Amino acid sequence: MKLGAFGLLLTPLTADGHRDAGHPDLLCLINRDDIPVSFLPAGSWQQICDSSAETAFASPHRERATPVAARSVQILCRP
Repeated sequence: MKLGAFGLLLTPLTADGHRDAGHPDLLCLINRDDIPVSFLPAGSWQQICDSSAETAFASPHRERATPVAARSVQILCRP
């Protein structure tokens, strides 16, 4: 089993380098492998997009893990 999956967390900052509480964190989960994986950083997340889903822009709520299909991308936000 290989894990070619990774996540990129984007946190908005103000001009002086502090977290901008007025905008949500964005999380991009990428799975380049041919096997699905499940993972998610701690916290409450709202899915924005799942490239593998029939309804790509459905918005399920995620808390413990999210199934990331093989060769797919998910984008989630956390206020």
